[in-house]
Order: sequence, then structure tokens, then C-alpha cells
Amino acid sequence: MNPKHPTRPTLSGAAHSALERVRELHWTCQLQAVVDESAAALAGKTPFTDTQRAELLELRIDALLYQGELARAEVDVQALEALARQRRGNAEVQAWALRRRSIMQGRAGSADESLDTARQSHAAAVRSGDAMLLALCEQALSQARVRARQDMPQAFELAGSAAAGFHALGQTALQGRALRDQAAAAQSMGQAAESDRLCHQALQMARACGDLIAQGNALNLLTFHEPDQAAQLKLYRQAREAFEAAGNTGGLAMIGGNLGQTYAELGLFRRARRQLRDAEAVQLAQNNRQALVVSGWALAEIELRLRRVGSGGLVAAAPGPRGRSGAAARARLQGLRCHGHRQPAGLPAASGAGLARCGPAQARAGRDAARDRAAPRQRPGQA
Repeated sequence: MNPKHPTRPTLSGAAHSALERVRELHWTCQLQAVVDESAAALAGKTPFTDTQRAELLELRIDALLYQGELARAEVDVQALEALARQRRGNAEVQAWALRRRSIMQGRAGSADESLDTARQSHAAAVRSGDAMLLALCEQALSQARVRARQDMPQAFELAGSAAAGFHALGQTALQGRALRDQAAAAQSMGQAAESDRLCHQALQMARACGDLIAQGNALNLLTFHEPDQAAQLKLYRQAREAFEAAGNTGGLAMIGGNLGQTYAELGLFRRARRQLRDAEAVQLAQNNRQALVVSGWALAEIELRLRRVGSGGLVAAAPGPRGRSGAAARARLQGLRCHGHRQPAGLPAASGAGLARCGPAQARAGRDAARDRAAPRQRPGQA
């Protein structure tokens, strides 16, 4: 793959070679190598431009997040934002920093804020005239729209535009990732056939490029319209193998949570609970609140089916700083589903406000308080 594009001046020498190397490692999911080589490059004497430094920081942040290193990633996010403050006139640096902050806000469950920041990053990318950065920011804006459930047709068009831009630049791996985002937008609009078509294209490109993380995400999304639960389990196993090979802890937690919901549908409630609790532990450690909303609600439903109040039992009732209606909460859950987390069935309207804004501390407090107060009830005779 060659990440250069016609609108960027040709780079040369050590800076060009180092950046090309880290890019290639990143899109082939060699995560630890990305962390090590970007750190060495940034600490060395290579004369990187501000834009190159911003991209190296972004690549390392992405790799650290995939590995579950939230604290180290946040240090780099702050360094990237500090660089943006120092270089206010550099539109490329501004776009990199704003795009990353939007992604972090989305992980923290702040969908509206993430969308606002993604719009700003897109505007900065337009000003920069950088074709690849523009495609990346279009992709991020599409993701933010899906999370916030705002203008799904526009989210679909943005992801398609990003895919076309990556195709024009010869960026097959990035094109595949954008197609997967377009498939997620199609899924959110109820276009199952179009979603599956795009997802199969994304999977084919990911396999051709050795992009294990994109393979896992595409395989996971293909389960959403698969009625055969045995076929679902097969796809989940393949996705888990891809995420394991890549070292993507967040992806593994997502698959674990989705597997838990499938086991619950099969009546294997205790096995489902184990899967979901393991996933929840990772999501708590990574402060991935958008995923915690889904796993917390799924655990609450399982506990009710097992006739006891336990893990997740009070998550739905936990008050948030800004209340939302049940309809808004359901919409947010649908947005999370489009990012790979299956939406639990049966969300009652009354639970919307707390569920939409539940954070890690609330999840832990609600779960522990429920356990302390709960009286044992009759257990169903099903594993």
C-alpha cells in the first residue's frame, strides 16, 4: 500500500521512510510494532514536519487503544492536542487532533459532543486540501452520525465518499474499513441486503490486505442479519480469532458481549452471563461507556431471566447528568449496535434516561448495591 496522494508534496529521506513504515505496520495490525517504532521515531532526531508528527501520534494512539492501553493513549491524545494549540494555523494538525478527540468522545458515550467535534475535524480537513486526511475525516464524521443517530443517509454518503477517496489513492485497506462503516450505516436504516453486500466487500479487501481488525469487524457485522444461530456462532469464532491475532482487546470484549447475547437467545443464561461479565470488565477498564450501555442492559435482562437481581440490575435505573427519553435511549442503543455491539431486546421506555448516560462508576455502584440487597430466588433449571 502506498499512502501518498497527489495533493501532498512528496516527502523524502528518513522522515518519509519512517512514516511509511509505521503506516504499513498499522494497517496490517502489527500493533506493538506501531507503538515501538512510532515512539522511536518521535524521540529521535529525524526532522518530521508538524503534520507528520501529528500522524505518528495518531497512529500510536490507535494502536494503544486497540491494545487496551487507555492511560498511555490519553497521554498521546493530550500531546496531539497540545501540538494543535501550538500550530493553530496548520489545518492538517487541527484536523488530526479534532478527529481523534471525536473518537475519544464517542468511546466515552458523549455522542452529541463527538458529532460536533467530528464536524470541526471535517471542516479543517477541507481547508487543508489533503485528500487522504479528508477521507479519514469523512469516515470519522460518518461514524459519529451513526453513534448520535443523526441523518443516517448522510452518514451512508460520507462513508461512501471516504471509500471512493481511499480507492482513488490506492488505499485498499482504508477503503475496506470505510465500506464496513457504510455497511453499518445501511444496517441502521434497515437496508439488510445492502449492508451485507458492502460488508462482504469490506471483508474481501481486509483479507487481501491482511487487516485483521477490519476482518473481525466485518465478520461481526455479518451476524446482525444472520437468522441461523449456528452460523452466527461460526462468524463470531472467526471474528474472535482475527481480533486475538491482532491483539485487539476491545474487539475481543465486543465479540464476547455479542456471544453472550446469542447464548442467552439459546437459553444458556449462565454461560451468557459469564461472557458478558468478562466483556464488561474489559469495557470498564478501557472506559468504553458506549459498550458498557449495551453489556449492562444485556446483563440486567439475563439476571431477570434467572430470577435474581445481580450484575447490571440497577444500571438501567442509574440517573445520568442529563436525562433522555426512552426513545432517545433506544436510538442510542441502535447507534451502538451499528458500531458492532448487538442491541439487547426489550428496552422499556422508562429506563431510557439512566441507560443512555450510564458510566463506569454508576455501573459498578448499581451492580454492587443490587447484589447486597437481593434475596435469592428460585433458579430456572436451565444452564
